[in-house]
Amino acid sequence: MGAGYSRSLFDDPKPVTRELPNSRTKHHGPVHVNATPSPYKPHMTLYTNLMDRRREPVGVFAKNRYEWVLVEHGCNRMAYQLVPLCA
Repeated sequence: MGAGYSRSLFDDPKPVTRELPNSRTKHHGPVHVNATPSPYKPHMTLYTNLMDRRREPVGVFAKNRYEWVLVEHGCNRMAYQLVPLCA
């Protein structure tokens, strides 16, 4: 009653990653990259969605004061387009 051959993940000879050429340094080994494609498409990433959808203009009617600088910084931080309204 011998044990049958069991195939596991470690028996697969096909490598999962590949070594990047010229990535080995003096103190570190080479960089390995996963060869399988990502299931995420470019339109599914957070960065792409934020850049596509965060183009709403924000109108600010105020003098050049401290509050205006805060609103400008917040709009730049959240990728909103700032539109100064001058009277």
